[in-house]
Amino acid sequence: MPHPSCAIRATRAALVGGTARPPGPARSRQRGLTLVEIMVSVVIVGILTAVAIPGYQDYIRRAARSDAQLTLQQVSSWLERRYAECNSYIRINAASNPPCTEVLAASDLPAELKRSPSGSGGGTKRYDVTISSLAAQSYTLQAVPVDSNDKCGTFELTSVGVRSVTGPLGNDNCWRR
Repeated sequence: MPHPSCAIRATRAALVGGTARPPGPARSRQRGLTLVEIMVSVVIVGILTAVAIPGYQDYIRRAARSDAQLTLQQVSSWLERRYAECNSYIRINAASNPPCTEVLAASDLPAELKRSPSGSGGGTKRYDVTISSLAAQSYTLQAVPVDSNDKCGTFELTSVGVRSVTGPLGNDNCWRR
């Protein structure tokens, strides 16, 4: 009668489909990625990147436009507070003696309102905000993009609330975004 271990080896050999292996540790088969698999992965990542980056850049532009519009509204509120003091956009300081004799110049805009995003910690400057026209009873504000390729161009806001842009996208596409 054969030894029981010989029978186990013979059975194992029949299952594996070959001859009996010598006893010892099982041989492991190492397998890596082929060049074709790596290239397919690179192509997939490239396609996803090509689709994602323009969408992300468009999102950043729309967010910067919204922030520029917000900054224009803040400057408008700042000017309206001056107007409430002295019934004039260029005369300020009702507390002075005589009242309302100080003259506001367009360059007197507070530093935190001269850029968008506003404030010193607001991130990368996307727009320069200015008072382009200032009179006793009216004003015009502008947010000029730092990036000259912005399709909305310069945002404008007047004292009576008229909104406009200089770019080819027009008011409807730029002021609503």
